[in-house]
Amino acid sequence: MGKLLGFITFFLILASCTPQEAKKNAQCASQEIFDEVSRTCVADSSPRLPIASTTKITITENDPETTFSINYTDGDGDAAQSCTITSSQTGLRGMYESQGILYKVDTSLLTGPLFTLTLQNDVSITPGFEVASLSGFDITVRMRDGISTSQNVAAAINSALAGTVSATVTQNFVFQNVESASQFQAGTCTCLNGACSMTVEPVTNFDGTTRINYFLSDNDGNGDTKTLEVVVANLDAAPTVSGVTGVGLTEDTSSLITLAYSDVDGDLATSCSISNLDTNLALTSACSCSSGVCRVGVQGLTNYNNASTFTFFDYTVTANGQTSSTASVTGTVAAVNDIPSTVDFNVVATEEGTNDASYTVAVTLPTITDIETASSSIRYRIQGATPVDGTNFISIAGCLDTTTSTACTFTFEGEWNPSPFTFYYQVSDDGGATWYPSSGLGGAITVIITSVNDVPELSAGTYAESGNESNTWSPSAITFSGSLPSGTDNDSSLTYFLSDASGNVITDGTGTNGVLSGCLNLNGPNSTSGCVYTPTNGNFTGLADTYYYVAYDGANYSNAKAFTITVNPVSDVPILCKYTRYDLDDGKTECGVKGCVGDGEPLFSPTSHSTAEPVVYYDETNGNCYQSVSTSGWTNVASSLGSFTIGEKETLLINNIIPNEGGDSTEDAETFYVDTTSISITNTILVNRDKMTFTYTNASGTTDSFDGTAPGAINSFTSESGAMDDGILSL
Repeated sequence: MGKLLGFITFFLILASCTPQEAKKNAQCASQEIFDEVSRTCVADSSPRLPIASTTKITITENDPETTFSINYTDGDGDAAQSCTITSSQTGLRGMYESQGILYKVDTSLLTGPLFTLTLQNDVSITPGFEVASLSGFDITVRMRDGISTSQNVAAAINSALAGTVSATVTQNFVFQNVESASQFQAGTCTCLNGACSMTVEPVTNFDGTTRINYFLSDNDGNGDTKTLEVVVANLDAAPTVSGVTGVGLTEDTSSLITLAYSDVDGDLATSCSISNLDTNLALTSACSCSSGVCRVGVQGLTNYNNASTFTFFDYTVTANGQTSSTASVTGTVAAVNDIPSTVDFNVVATEEGTNDASYTVAVTLPTITDIETASSSIRYRIQGATPVDGTNFISIAGCLDTTTSTACTFTFEGEWNPSPFTFYYQVSDDGGATWYPSSGLGGAITVIITSVNDVPELSAGTYAESGNESNTWSPSAITFSGSLPSGTDNDSSLTYFLSDASGNVITDGTGTNGVLSGCLNLNGPNSTSGCVYTPTNGNFTGLADTYYYVAYDGANYSNAKAFTITVNPVSDVPILCKYTRYDLDDGKTECGVKGCVGDGEPLFSPTSHSTAEPVVYYDETNGNCYQSVSTSGWTNVASSLGSFTIGEKETLLINNIIPNEGGDSTEDAETFYVDTTSISITNTILVNRDKMTFTYTNASGTTDSFDGTAPGAINSFTSESGAMDDGILSL
């Protein structure tokens, strides 16, 4: 029912207002109201609040503190008496003014508007000794309420919170009263004589938009809250360099140093430059920036080190066309143990040319320089396997043995002439604890041996050859069992020649007891094979001859090497020879009165030869029995007795038979047997073997005999001076 009545009343009111009256009411000017009584517009005499019209101000990044006018309107013409900030955002410097003190947060702090101030009464505080502290964003000052002055509180703030909050006295001797958590804002707003202004200052390097909410007040009260938009225009700031400290370089090692900088605009550095580079340093890579990271390569000069901190260089960086100020890079250069470097060198020698000899070469190792160690303290050793084999490279004496010695001797075999070869060495500058290089090849020692025509050589000592004597009275040639020892020569093929003991070449192989032939240069090739030695006496035994020979390479003769020939004795074939006598053999007068016995082979012709009755000759010198084969020719036979005819009851005497045991005097002791059982008898009835008697003259000159029943032994013969040992056997 109440709702219905309201509706009816509203309708009645509308119905009572004419269109003309409504129009007039709508046409009242500002600060006028429609008078219901007079039905005209009259001045509005009701209280009017100030209305702020400034909603936006612009300031540039990093501008100093700036004051802006705040425009407003007031319907009743009243002047604004104050301006109050109710809240604000960050980006502007935090400020707060109270009791004769203007507090400001440092421009480096973006959070300034978040700070609060509390003035706390503390009866223990003596005025002038107020205590300020900061916890988070809350500033607390302990002071004496109503006694501490504005100067006292400001001094406490500036002393305790320097660099964070500053306090400026705007009115002296204002006795301070307690405050609790008064909020800082992003500026200060004041009105003086009706003129209002807002003072702000951007936080360092801030750009963007922030906001302050505020209202104005006059005698009629507080106006509506307005939002002031503060635009901080970007000012492209140069990058800031802070310098680099504590850089640690290492001696002889390049390092990349990253240059420190910042840019409030977030711009990345695109280039950099350095200046005042220390004279003991050198650039290894130019200063450059990539993806905003700037680096420069630096290294100390060779072997430079410095344990004290010093300035390496100054630098700047450039970002978005803006170049920073200059900052420095400082640090040290750490020393390292400098590695001693080896030096390659050659050892040059000339081959000595004698196989059995060795020769030495004096070698001086190169002097090694080292920063920390005296050259005289550098040690040397062979790297890897030693080239010394004990045969060709015989020894290294006096160096390369981990000592500091640089003077030494290389010993080489006389005829060794290899191609140039290289081995390596290491050095140590710490007494042998560490050897350099620790990997890879060290200093190269190249050995170069110049070749010469080597003198051929024959081994020392005497080569011995031997052979058996002839088992007859005739000499038998001895063919060597093998070749004479060959010589050695590293350069040439060799030929061989007979020589005397001094190495002089000779061409006659005649020795003391025989003749050498078939090898060396004696009726054969100039080689050591094919040697034949023929004794001049078929019965000689023992060391027959000593010869010498040399090797020849076309330019030089070797040393003379001796070889001997020994004739080994053998038991010679015995001889039984019935020589021809003119007085016993009819018509055999060729041999004269003595008969066919002589020294040496027969020198006459057997003119009375017949097949049935040949001529027989005995050589007393050599013990040979010769039997004619024609009226002009002879042959050597072991025995020659012939055939004999004997009549019944007749006695046959044969006294020109010569037996010989064969060989030289060494065979005199041999028993000579006459085997009578081997005599061929054609009529054993008429000729009884038992009736045969052999007689001979023994060595004592007496006559011995034996019969034909068994072989007879002749144990000794008469020695004949200058002839073979033999005797006369009679049958």
